[in-house]
Amino acid sequence: GRFILENTHEKALLDGEDDLCSCLPPPRSTKTRAPPIPFLLLTVRRAPSAPDRPLRPVAGGAPRNRAPVKGGGPRRSSRGAGDAETMPVAASAIYFLNLRGDVLINRLYRDDVGGNMVDAFRMHIMQTKELGTCPVRQIGGCSFLYMRISNVYIVIVVSSNANVSCAFKFVVEAVALFKSYFGGTFDEDAIRNNFVLIYELLDEIMDFGYPQNLSPEILKLYITQEGVRSPFSSKPSDKPVPNATLQVTGAVGWRREGLVYKKNEVFLDIVESVNLLMSSKGSVLRCDVTGKILMKCFLSGMPDLKLGLNDKIGLEKEAQLKSRPSKSGKTIELDDVTFHQCVNLTRFNSEKTVSFVPPDGEFELMKYRITEGVNLPFRVLPTIKELGRTRMEINVKVSKYIYSVTS
Repeated sequence: GRFILENTHEKALLDGEDDLCSCLPPPRSTKTRAPPIPFLLLTVRRAPSAPDRPLRPVAGGAPRNRAPVKGGGPRRSSRGAGDAETMPVAASAIYFLNLRGDVLINRLYRDDVGGNMVDAFRMHIMQTKELGTCPVRQIGGCSFLYMRISNVYIVIVVSSNANVSCAFKFVVEAVALFKSYFGGTFDEDAIRNNFVLIYELLDEIMDFGYPQNLSPEILKLYITQEGVRSPFSSKPSDKPVPNATLQVTGAVGWRREGLVYKKNEVFLDIVESVNLLMSSKGSVLRCDVTGKILMKCFLSGMPDLKLGLNDKIGLEKEAQLKSRPSKSGKTIELDDVTFHQCVNLTRFNSEKTVSFVPPDGEFELMKYRITEGVNLPFRVLPTIKELGRTRMEINVKVSKYIYSVTS
């Protein structure tokens, strides 16, 4: 039922379907008659079965939400498993396996799964050769989320209804963190040679199954084990960082202070891929472009950079746009844009400029997708001839598209 708190003075109207519980004040002395004091009525009413219907507001207050259950989570419904709460990750264990199924390293975060859960993964997934079918498998009461990186399988075991996309994002970010410590490589040999460092990192990036800080710039402040460094980077200092705690909890946690380079350098790469779906007659059914901007920054201090993509998104003045005619009347619209945490989103929304304080080293600045006005770079025309029952000749011709100048 729903609980509604109401204030009344001396009488209350009772409904036939309601149950009334009153909390009266302590009895007064019979010598003096006190004025009527309001008492609290707790009315328990039969509410409709709508799960998200708000409660009636009390006098002088805002509408009350549903009372939380024990543990702070939302109230669960008893109608079925489909109404179960979805936790962020809540990983019970993580395993690193090679291609043969041998455990290279593992870490148990909760006691709700046994240490032999990896045997179920080998028996039901690896031995049945179902590794490439689905990255999520449920065996018994646990779910196995696995991903292959080089010659290593990373398996996350969860016993509750976890967020799968968040778990795979954690794996990708964790591998990028390991590569920053291992000099850009992550394979079976790197795990065997750095297992002590991996155990230390696993304790920092996940606490009781919940992901924590995975930023290499912050973790390198207090996990100072040396690895293979880039030849462009500055010489590591043996002195401890005096304000490591301030940088971990500060606003610019992705870049540490005091960086000094003899030569300031910035490298920028734009990587785009065209996804095309064509019919048997050669007509284009679907076409889009996915791209990302990769940067390598070796700059001193705390620089504030500004990146202009093109003049179609307001990066130049109107006078310059009018003086230089555009090749096409259509503007380039970017869909599904995602930025690095260093980008100032407020300035991008107002000025359409990408302003940021870059992290030190290599990072991915942004990702985007283009679905309108995509010009295909070339065209593939296959020709197949059957020369017999056991022979076939395939001729593939690559030609460029010819677009109209006036289009």
